[in-house]
Amino acid sequence: MLSPFASLRVNSAKHLALLLLGGKIQSEILRCAQNDSEEHRSVTPKVINLFATLEHHYKWRSFSLMTRFVTDYLGQGQQELSQLLNELQEELQVLHLARNLESTAARLRGLAKKIRLVLHTHIEQQEQILYPALEGHMQGIAATLERMRRENEAGEDAEKAFFQCAEQWAKSGKNRQEVIKRGRNYVQWVRGHLLKENGRLFPLVARGLDPETQQKVCRAMEELTTDN
Repeated sequence: MLSPFASLRVNSAKHLALLLLGGKIQSEILRCAQNDSEEHRSVTPKVINLFATLEHHYKWRSFSLMTRFVTDYLGQGQQELSQLLNELQEELQVLHLARNLESTAARLRGLAKKIRLVLHTHIEQQEQILYPALEGHMQGIAATLERMRRENEAGEDAEKAFFQCAEQWAKSGKNRQEVIKRGRNYVQWVRGHLLKENGRLFPLVARGLDPETQQKVCRAMEELTTDN
């Protein structure tokens, strides 16, 4: 058993050791904090310019919208034609049930004339304005455009056959099934024409005409529509 003095010496030694250890720990903490502060001052924070990223995005978006300007303009005519074709198709589906020849023929004739007006304006804008612009800015597309012109002539034949048949039926009330058949052929041709525009003509516009040229083409097409 230790004496009181021996116990006091042991406790004092332990206390001194704890103080020394605590001092080392405190010094180490201060050193680490100083190093962290120096490292923080030496590292330059990376600045992200969000406005530059947004500016690039909107420049690209604006350019994309401008390059589609002609297709957007012609797309308005496509939407109008599609709606009229839907109405005509509905009339043809119930034509065999019609009892009032005069009123049914008037509705059919009115829809057909609206489609012809919009379609002919649509095609004239392309053949008189857009096709020459494409030929002036692209090489090797003359055969493609000529084929599209011949397809338009075939559409005029389908339109003429439908109109003549519908007029004969309006006068005599006969050959109703023939009217339905020729009317469906006409609707099918117009829809096929619109699909070919999307798949063949519009990609040519996107590749061959710069934004400034497209704006000029659109103005010319608008003027043509106004003159007509």
